Amino acid sequence: MENVERIPSSGEPPTERSYPSVDGELVGFDDHAENIIQKLRERSMDFDIISVVGMAGMGKTALARKVYNSSSIIDHFDVRAWCSVGQIYNVRKLSLEILKQIARDRYVTADYPNEEVRRNLLGKSYLIVLDDLWESKAWDDLCSCFPS
Repeated sequence: MENVERIPSSGEPPTERSYPSVDGELVGFDDHAENIIQKLRERSMDFDIISVVGMAGMGKTALARKVYNSSSIIDHFDVRAWCSVGQIYNVRKLSLEILKQIARDRYVTADYPNEEVRRNLLGKSYLIVLDDLWESKAWDDLCSCFPS
């Protein structure tokens, strides 16, 4: 099941880029953050995806960070990881980055990081944020890491 949290946009793109502080209040995003937190906490034991979509510079990453760092989310999941994908990405490096975070070892290495991520997540509740995901191919390349 996939939920999409759409960030409302004005008719005009922003004239200058601003990135709200992660620690500061995100004006107008409290309802969105609470909605996402509620969906994550009430999720079934199935594999769920929540997408946050909108124009560049609208604060999607800041909103996701606010949710990710929420104490109710930290307490709810056994493991969490944050990975920035970008337009050009390396699946092995992304898998290793996720593995480092879920294993809590910044020096971890693996010949088959996708399999190691999967093994480390099996039987655990987990939240993996894939930030700055530009195309579905990146998701297709990474989804084998996640037990469903």
